[in-house]
Amino acid sequence: MNNIRKNTQAGRSMIEMLAVLMIMGILTIGVMAGFNQMLDKYNAGKMHTDIMSISSEVVNLYAWQRSYPAINMQELCENDIFPDGCTDDNKALNPFDGTYKLTTSDTEQTLTIEADGVAPNACKDLCLREWDNLYTAPNCSDCDNGKFSVTFN
Repeated sequence: MNNIRKNTQAGRSMIEMLAVLMIMGILTIGVMAGFNQMLDKYNAGKMHTDIMSISSEVVNLYAWQRSYPAINMQELCENDIFPDGCTDDNKALNPFDGTYKLTTSDTEQTLTIEADGVAPNACKDLCLREWDNLYTAPNCSDCDNGKFSVTFN
């Protein structure tokens, strides 16, 4: 009697492997989309805190003058009032890799903080947050263009 060995191979077929890779790809895309939304929400919260801190610091810096002078970004950058720092040419950075622009109105005694580069969903989130000492409601009309501004008195 001949001993015939049966050659059997245990393993996965190519179709099964492709199905597993496809499922992993779909899950990866879902995780990345969720991560981007979570990151925007985190940055919106950080921007809210930053803007409140900046407004408080500017008020404290100019309190002895009892009015807002024209904003000197170099002075503000040197006083480290911007949590994300400043560029070499004295542009204040925000959490979305954009910049802040500060303007004052001496007649109305207001400080306006504008931010650019803000993700549209995060901008809308910022519009829904509570703001203290607001002169006007946050400007949300430019959210689709990545701009957000708020005015304090």
